[in-house]
Amino acid sequence: MEAEWIPQAIKAGPFVFPANVPATDFKTGVPVGKMPVYPYYGSDAEMQAHYILQNMEKVLRAAGSDLKQAVKSQFYETTLNNFHDVDGVWGQYMHPIPPPRSSMAMRKLLVPGALILANVFFLVPDEQHQKEETRKGLRWHPVDVRKVHFTPGVLVGDWFFTAGQVAAPGYAKSGLDVKHEDVFVTAPRGLPHHFSDIEIQTDFTMVMLREQLEANGYSLADIADARIFLTNATHDYSGFERAWRRIFEEVGTMPSMCLIPSNQEDGRGGIMMDKMIIEIDLVMKHKG
Repeated sequence: MEAEWIPQAIKAGPFVFPANVPATDFKTGVPVGKMPVYPYYGSDAEMQAHYILQNMEKVLRAAGSDLKQAVKSQFYETTLNNFHDVDGVWGQYMHPIPPPRSSMAMRKLLVPGALILANVFFLVPDEQHQKEETRKGLRWHPVDVRKVHFTPGVLVGDWFFTAGQVAAPGYAKSGLDVKHEDVFVTAPRGLPHHFSDIEIQTDFTMVMLREQLEANGYSLADIADARIFLTNATHDYSGFERAWRRIFEEVGTMPSMCLIPSNQEDGRGGIMMDKMIIEIDLVMKHKG
């Protein structure tokens, strides 16, 4: 692809890493969308999602895989208002075990008019590497409680992939009478300056992830890579870093880490729940 100067995909071991680009033909920009004369018919986000996934399927087929073998993903959107439309399309292609996923906001994408970008990689299954869902260590499952299309944990041989996690142990609770404190673990709302919200949320998010890791036979020492999404990175990084060092003090080493600011195009936080200011997305592998 000359405009990007990248290959369509790279195979490494049992995995395929496609080029992750928005819905573009690299000639005219975004080639799909609602007709100007019918502005209320259809969804631009849905059309772009179909375009991206259908093109990705062609690349995967040539590499010996397919969309159902997705094992890890991050989905970036310029506004989270498009989440429901995009998630519906995602579920059509990724069943029966959609990959672990973070659904995050990015203010803009490189192609004007692009609304979504899927960062996904896939398995080419063999005798040692089969995609397997695991529900061990979960407090809730998103398909069961919210009908959204991602899997909290997938095992592939020695690899363990988890979905992005936030400090929301009460995610399964519903109803108009559900209170903030029933769902989230944050600093007390009435004392916002007495506690470090970023440290509280980082600590509890890692409590939930550690429960999941240990239930599947992994530990903090097995974390190979972490993606950290922050809605106010300049304000919260130092507090996050303090909490992160404390968490890994017992391990002696830390995983590689990518820190990604996440905000919608209107400046609002880029995590799917407004009160959450950090989401943590992990990849694990047994050593040896």
